[in-house]
Amino acid sequence: MSSHSYDKLKRMRSLLLLLLHRAKRRGWLWTYGLQLFAVLVFISACGFLLSTGTSDEGQNDRLDDFRTARTNNKIIAMTLVNDAFIPLTFNWLCNTRFMNVHKNVLLVATDRQAFEKLRRFWPNVKSTLFDLGTDMQKAHNFGEVGYEKFMIQRTDYINSALENGTGIFLFETDALWLANPIEELRHTSDYYDIVTAIDRPKPNGGDGFQLAGNFILLRPTKATKVLWAEKTRRMKDQLKDLSGKENVARAPERDQLFITHLIDTQYGGIKAKIWPMEKVRSGLWFKRETMRDTPITPTIINNNFIRGVKPKEKRAQQFGHWFLKADGVTCDNEQVKRILTLGPRADELHMPS
Repeated sequence: MSSHSYDKLKRMRSLLLLLLHRAKRRGWLWTYGLQLFAVLVFISACGFLLSTGTSDEGQNDRLDDFRTARTNNKIIAMTLVNDAFIPLTFNWLCNTRFMNVHKNVLLVATDRQAFEKLRRFWPNVKSTLFDLGTDMQKAHNFGEVGYEKFMIQRTDYINSALENGTGIFLFETDALWLANPIEELRHTSDYYDIVTAIDRPKPNGGDGFQLAGNFILLRPTKATKVLWAEKTRRMKDQLKDLSGKENVARAPERDQLFITHLIDTQYGGIKAKIWPMEKVRSGLWFKRETMRDTPITPTIINNNFIRGVKPKEKRAQQFGHWFLKADGVTCDNEQVKRILTLGPRADELHMPS
């Protein structure tokens, strides 16, 4: 249901309250009051469901996208975005506007403010509303309760897409793309259920690597559905541990740990391919000059390994990876072309220690 419909519900509710008041003054309350009251309760319930996000605006559009993708063997590049992440998302949209990427993208806004901005400024990019309420609207830092709650919702949302038979390329918009990986991913052997990338060595001295949560191709195979359903179950089990805690409280980050463990143990018979590390770099690229000095230009550089939305924006600006003009909306196309032509180090202004 649209915001226009929601406004109509509110006007109808106000009118019914006025009618009830007049019925009471004229002594008609017992004649017409119960009928008016019943209608009022119904309209109030509809408004409550809409305001709490139970009515998911764009749901039918999203299901249509899933069905079309399934029919055309198309991959949907999908990410969840809240209002705090809009500047980074606009930056990524400018970064990729000449890559023939946007036709494959579905941006899932988790609050109405983000959704309205996406529809207003990028109307030709598919977006939908999955309203998680104002609690999820602000920035949530990695390792906090609010962040984990957001990741649980994301996991559950992707699970519904997979159950609809849709192939999903899960990415995040706090990244620099130097090329479009989607076509190459599409032509990866059908032998693999999942294609993902390496994020970093496993913490606490464990053997091997922790897989990235910001670069995952999920084919809707039986094995993928079984694995992701199990990941969803494990993530949801965390809710009882997080109940009652403040969003800014510290919480163990389990999203990447779960996916890494399930793939390592070949849960459900999963077959996974690891994308070459040189093609998808983590945020360590910004911190390690030796990594930046490698001769192979990455396809994607993720802006992680830094806490907070504003520090991510600042780092992108320092390295010349910021493609928004001062109004925060207009694309700086010349800067986009400069970085895509000369490479990610063309405007490097800051050498982290």
